[in-house]
Amino acid sequence: MLFITVVPAAAIYWFNQNNTFEKSAAPKPWFPMGVSANGDSIYHQVPIFEAMNADSHVISTANMDGNISVVEFFFTECPSICPIMNKQMSRVFSELAGNDRIRVFSYSIDPERDNLAKLKVYADNHNADLTKWYFLNSNIDSLISFANVGIRVPAQDTMLESGDIPHTDRFALVDWNRNIRGYYTGTDSISVNKMMNDIVILLSLKDRIDKKALRNKNN
Repeated sequence: MLFITVVPAAAIYWFNQNNTFEKSAAPKPWFPMGVSANGDSIYHQVPIFEAMNADSHVISTANMDGNISVVEFFFTECPSICPIMNKQMSRVFSELAGNDRIRVFSYSIDPERDNLAKLKVYADNHNADLTKWYFLNSNIDSLISFANVGIRVPAQDTMLESGDIPHTDRFALVDWNRNIRGYYTGTDSISVNKMMNDIVILLSLKDRIDKKALRNKNN
């Protein structure tokens, strides 16, 4: 377990210092939607969706613009996968949130019970910086539609006798254009390690894009 936790952190630090990912292939956007008039591919874009953060501020998916974001769906009283998922997400946040372009969107699929006060306690228990890791409450019908259509993962609001609400264990990786770049199993540390590597690659790619745009502007 120590190896699983420490090695990715050390590797990511080393890659950041040595820019090893500079020429690595970034994960491609998912869900092509067509081609623009100038011949560029158009991909599914996460729609604008607003929800209330645990600190009582409205957070929109527009906050994804210019950043690398991870999206998950959970609820605080989840008796099954959520504790494992958010243990992994805490690891991701701890290792990568030093970069100001990292955002995490954690949407509660139990908004009636997960009020803002409860989400705030949950966030504190996971050492979350609510300016970067958002714990979000919204109307359940809108949320289900957003999950199914916007993030393209299954979600529902039917509670089982066990107290569980069936929902995805996937983390969705979203780029600065709100294009989905991949899905990762949030209960699997190896899959989450892969996501962390892909985040670093995308950060490097975004940095190169920004530097090129700046050079073109100055020429």
